[in-house]
Amino acid sequence: MATRPRRRKFLTVDEVKLVLDRMTKLKKRSISAWRRDVIFRLSTICGLRVSEIINLTLQNVRVMSVEPYIEIENSKGGKSRDVTIPDLATIHCLREWLAFRQEQQAENQNPNAPFINQVFPGNEEKPINRHSARRIFRVACSILGPERLKDITIHSGRHTACSMLWRLGIAAPSIRDFMGHTNLATTAIYSHALDPLKPVNIYETPADPPVMESDTDANAEDSKTNRTRRKSRLARTALGASALNRTTRNRGRRRPRPDEAGGGGTGRSGTGSTTSGTTARTRTAQPGPAIISETGRTKVRRNFLQQYAEFAAPGAGLEEVPQEETGDTPTQGKVRLD
Repeated sequence: MATRPRRRKFLTVDEVKLVLDRMTKLKKRSISAWRRDVIFRLSTICGLRVSEIINLTLQNVRVMSVEPYIEIENSKGGKSRDVTIPDLATIHCLREWLAFRQEQQAENQNPNAPFINQVFPGNEEKPINRHSARRIFRVACSILGPERLKDITIHSGRHTACSMLWRLGIAAPSIRDFMGHTNLATTAIYSHALDPLKPVNIYETPADPPVMESDTDANAEDSKTNRTRRKSRLARTALGASALNRTTRNRGRRRPRPDEAGGGGTGRSGTGSTTSGTTARTRTAQPGPAIISETGRTKVRRNFLQQYAEFAAPGAGLEEVPQEETGDTPTQGKVRLD
């Protein structure tokens, strides 16, 4: 199954260049080819309607002035405007054609003579009709192939001229006045992307830049330093966590006093027997603050011994309780919590 080209009602930049190159070579051979080049430029570069092309007169083409332009009278809707010629090569082409037409009109000196006339002998003073203008435009575009000609008309040149100005970055109000539109929405209809979108690898990962030997050595040194720092950080974290676990596990516990090591002393609320003295002491449990060390085992042990020394000092948290004497053997005293 044969595939047809994509339908486009405008000419791309490459297509316009192809047609202009061909017309530049052919216009030296005949007047018909020269006229064909002029009509193609008036439509594709100046953006004129077919009715405006065939109604141009010699006095409407002001290409000999400092600012070359084309004067359009009584166009669509009865409006008139001045069209600036945006291409230097087109200005040169129109000047040559205007000089040729003025030479033909040397005897009559008729300023209202048609700018685009018939080339047949005896009909040089007659303008062409719109059907002839359409046919001449299609002949100029015949180099693009028969399939492409199915989508191209002389009005495609007007779409191409508007799109070309958009591509050049011309302001929208200027394009509107150039085209002879009243509303910018109408101008937007004539605007197309002349450069077709081509498929590319949008999500392709760019290639990695080449790595130099000096970069490799520097990266290796950085990696070694980072590994050393990471090991040191992990060691400090593990040591701190171990000390914290030991401190939390021993929090609130009372270690036996040295003189109670063999006396069968009990825990926080147990009872114990004394070998001498008539009084017993009741110890009030004073849980110390949590010891959280981040510098190592030595500091944890030093803090704990300091707290233990304060806790085991005579009279710290104790209250004397008199005991009843029922003989020579001392009785066990009851523990009273403050």
